[in-house]
Amino acid sequence: MDIRLIAVDLDGTLLENDHLTVSPRSSAALAAAEKKGVFVALASGRTRAALGPVAGQLPAARYAIASNGASILDLKTGETIWSCPIDAPLVEKLLSVLGCHSGVSVEVYADGLSWMAEKDRSELDRMAQAGGFWAMFRPQVHLVSSLADALQGRAVEKFTISGMGPGEKEEILRELCAQDLLAVSSSVPGYMELNAKGVNKGEGLAHLCETLNIPLVETMAIGDGDNDYELMEQAGVSVAMCSGLKEVKRRAAYETPLSNEEGGVGAAVEQFVLAPDLLPADEASLALSMADYERGCAERIHHLIKVTGYAALIARGEGFSPRLERVTCAAALVHDIGIRPALERYGSSAGPYQEKEGPAPARRLLSRLGYGADAIERIAFLVGHHHTLSAVDGPDFQALVEADALVNIGENGLGPEAVETARHRVFRTQTGLALLQDLYGQPSD
Repeated sequence: MDIRLIAVDLDGTLLENDHLTVSPRSSAALAAAEKKGVFVALASGRTRAALGPVAGQLPAARYAIASNGASILDLKTGETIWSCPIDAPLVEKLLSVLGCHSGVSVEVYADGLSWMAEKDRSELDRMAQAGGFWAMFRPQVHLVSSLADALQGRAVEKFTISGMGPGEKEEILRELCAQDLLAVSSSVPGYMELNAKGVNKGEGLAHLCETLNIPLVETMAIGDGDNDYELMEQAGVSVAMCSGLKEVKRRAAYETPLSNEEGGVGAAVEQFVLAPDLLPADEASLALSMADYERGCAERIHHLIKVTGYAALIARGEGFSPRLERVTCAAALVHDIGIRPALERYGSSAGPYQEKEGPAPARRLLSRLGYGADAIERIAFLVGHHHTLSAVDGPDFQALVEADALVNIGENGLGPEAVETARHRVFRTQTGLALLQDLYGQPSD
């Protein structure tokens, strides 16, 4: 897994809940990645000016995808590499429509700066008194008597609208014909962000990669919120914060083992860039997580524990390295993780459905528990092929299919003929054959 660029969201992802602080673990991991030649890009809804306090804590960050992807910045030179502002006639329409909703607050990002109407001064001052992020934010806002006049000739990147009452958001979007003209991101009632149509962090990442001549497949993105959806879909390696939105987790291939408060970005960079051979201390957490995943289905919990036990015996009997044995056991614990989603989607747990549905939840669970990229991808491959004997390509795979067969023969009450078929079709290891004989008798002549 060759990663050459990391794009990381800020609020709820890189930053702690104060919206200001980069954890030492995340800072150190990104610095180590940068020393390995990996580019680091901040991917945020913030303006250029509001990125400053974060960039100051993170010298490793060379680039920024700002204002939800409306501009791509070189943080070292100050150059704007690419931008996609909202057309001036549409800006006029936005201001006209929003001007009829006097109760809402409108913040406009233009030329890398933040602009608001003078009427919002008291509310900004009130928030700034709370300190923290808002105290930092307040001096960056340019308060003007007329947004229309202040924005003349400026490159308008984004509108942020807050303070909308029930149903007002939908009313504004209808009045703006937003579906046809604008990119809308909004996951909080009463709040939304508007960009030019087609603008999002994912497209911003694509433009940055084009500039740097880096294939998208060689990028890693980390995010947590609704304006990260496209970022997750564009990046070659997509990682959702374990503390992020459910929909972000669904779109991402992996999850962080830690939250933004705990340095989850740093942990993810370690897993996928710095030390992809990471393995947790043991498989206990994975076993307990699988038991929780299969809660209420005792037969599947019994099955995964038995298969894991036989897989460990075969691994030890065949002299696997400690690492290969642990990967084999982890694969045994999650090999049937696809049954539940297969039943939900297809009403069947047939092998092909298990193989299709299993890798995604396996990746999310393993990444959340701290497994490195190498182990995750090998285990996901085994989960996605464990009913396909023709795909067996290594001793870990062989041990898994033999262990699964040993358990299935007993659980399904299969007779001597089925045992003989399995003996010839499935079993290749001396340890597996010995266990088959001990459990189900001598081969027939």
